[in-house]
Amino acid sequence: MERLAELESSPVADRKASKRERVVQLSEAKSGQVLIVTNDDELAAYQLDIEGRPDGEKMADGVLLGRLGGRSVVCFVELKSRLRNEGEQVDPATRAFEQLASATQHFHPSARSGGQRSHGDAHHDAWQSGDEELTVMPAKDHEVIELVVAYRAVPRRPPEPPRRVGNTTVHRKVIQVSPAVANQAEKTFGELLRLAGLSN
Repeated sequence: MERLAELESSPVADRKASKRERVVQLSEAKSGQVLIVTNDDELAAYQLDIEGRPDGEKMADGVLLGRLGGRSVVCFVELKSRLRNEGEQVDPATRAFEQLASATQHFHPSARSGGQRSHGDAHHDAWQSGDEELTVMPAKDHEVIELVVAYRAVPRRPPEPPRRVGNTTVHRKVIQVSPAVANQAEKTFGELLRLAGLSN
């Protein structure tokens, strides 16, 4: 089992932040896309889709752990340059949600909701015991979101219904961001949730 703490993203280079502002980033190596996320409350980013994963699993590009007001949010993120199908066997949006689902399932503590013991249980045990410390520790009642972030026009598609993973409702959303510079977009954590229709 890899330790999530070892996958924390490096601080954003050459980015001045206020004392309260947290600035993190996730990236997609093949396309060179970068998503910079800021928040005035707790926020951490972990790069999940890395070369040579010891378990060989397909993973979402990363996960954001943050707080927004009274909310504790775990947001798995898959970055896509486009979602329009250009002759691929598997639709890009379908593939993106498969990778998000794989990441969610990997970290879900199955035994805590009546299933067999999983990687997720081992992760949660390490966090609860203090054997592994995360910069941001999600609350027990945290929300889980699977978010596809597209950098080009998103074709109209029906909304993805939430799905159940154990006792947890997982919201599944697609949003489009406009890069400020080539392949790089910046949003606040709150803006990401608003674009996904998940703001309070």
